[in-house]
Amino acid sequence: MLARKSFLILLSRLTSQALSFIALLFVWKYLGTDLYGGIVFSMSLVALFNCISDLGFNTAAIKRISEGADQDDCVSTFATIKLGLTGLMVVATLISIVFYEFVIGKKLTDTNIQLILIFIGYYVFYDLAGIALYTFDAKMESAKSLAIYLADPIVRVPFVILVAMNRMTVNDLAYTYLLGSMAIFAVAVILMLRSGIRWKRPTMYRSFLTFAAPLAFASVFTVAWNYITPVLLGLFGTNIDVSYYSSANTLMGILSTVGAAVGTITFPLFSKYFTEGRLDQIKLKTYEAERYIGIIILPLVLIMVLFPYTVADVIFSPKYHSAGGPLQILAIIAALGLMNQAYNSHFCAVNRPDINLKLTVLSLVLNTALLLIFVPTSIMGIKLLGFTYMGAVYAGLITAIVIFIATRYIVKELTQTSSNPRILFQLAAILCTGIILILLSWLYAPTRWYDLVIFTLLAFGLFIGFLALMKEFTRNDLNYLLEIADAKEMWQYIKTELGGKG
Repeated sequence: MLARKSFLILLSRLTSQALSFIALLFVWKYLGTDLYGGIVFSMSLVALFNCISDLGFNTAAIKRISEGADQDDCVSTFATIKLGLTGLMVVATLISIVFYEFVIGKKLTDTNIQLILIFIGYYVFYDLAGIALYTFDAKMESAKSLAIYLADPIVRVPFVILVAMNRMTVNDLAYTYLLGSMAIFAVAVILMLRSGIRWKRPTMYRSFLTFAAPLAFASVFTVAWNYITPVLLGLFGTNIDVSYYSSANTLMGILSTVGAAVGTITFPLFSKYFTEGRLDQIKLKTYEAERYIGIIILPLVLIMVLFPYTVADVIFSPKYHSAGGPLQILAIIAALGLMNQAYNSHFCAVNRPDINLKLTVLSLVLNTALLLIFVPTSIMGIKLLGFTYMGAVYAGLITAIVIFIATRYIVKELTQTSSNPRILFQLAAILCTGIILILLSWLYAPTRWYDLVIFTLLAFGLFIGFLALMKEFTRNDLNYLLEIADAKEMWQYIKTELGGKG
């Protein structure tokens, strides 16, 4: 059941990402690098303030609901807190606009202000939909999460394509995001009304606050970590620099859904095991999750490391050729993060969210310091490296390596779950696969989309073949993967969950 739930979450997020990616293909083709970079920069600025709407309470809701506390009280408390924090986010963002114009004395253009207001609305609807989404995640009701995730791209993508093909304005493009967030909110409300959860007077504020308090700064730092790079690139570079980095990062976002799906399920599951004192099961499921993540993502990462500029030309467009540089490094960063995903779930599951905070602070401080060294040409007359968008990925890689090592060490001390030594077989298999693909590329260089498809299929085939030779991929593994992806069983599971109450 864990596998099917994880696969369903993965399927929903991959579908959502794929639909959004299709829309971006039209944006990249018809609207160009400068416009795309501009909207990413504006959206990232507003997103920095949206950290106020979380402050650790999203994770607290998952924790308390998964522990079996009164469901109605949990949801009522969470909804009240979420409404208050979302309102605070709106006020803080508007105050920042006034501060920027009247205290700092810099004038925002009408377009800037309109974009900010549009994205405030976008995040309001998304934050309120999160009340339902995190509730269903805590209950591991994956089919309901799927319905919520897909509502946004199903509504937004056709409008994005329409805006792009007609070469409309940046504001028109931003409005499509607002429509998508309104759709996700509507579906979330409908599913919550059908779930059987009843409103009652909230009484769990102290319980939520106790768990969320150590995570509050972590949630702020996590948001800052996610958006600081495009913001600094926009401040110290150009919209085109932002577009090169963000286009590559968007592709990595699709890959990262694999880890996000696993993390969504493993956190409440590990929390349950820890409450029951079953550390052996936590270790077993961690190894299982890490192993299957590797099987899925390592061949894809290999293609992007070996042929990054071809991938950029084919997927983005030839005018995004320079995005191949950041794509190559970001693929390695994504692999490190994904292979760590199940280990990250240990901290909150064993009631140590403070460790998450420390790692997040370390990550943000280190990455920001490196960004300020690698990205700008100078600050206050001090000459710096000026690598712009490539400097951003160098900073990210160094940070990712440090966090990867630190996480593994802490998890070993915390739950006696050491790194799985059998992952070395996967690394050996992917290395052998890479050598063969390089030799093949000397005979036939991939330059077109179908070339990439062929090389990707070869990568998976060779990788699985080498694993089989090492007895790291057996018929049981194949049957396991086919079972969790079985369309008939998956559809029956979806109907059962969506048709049931609670």
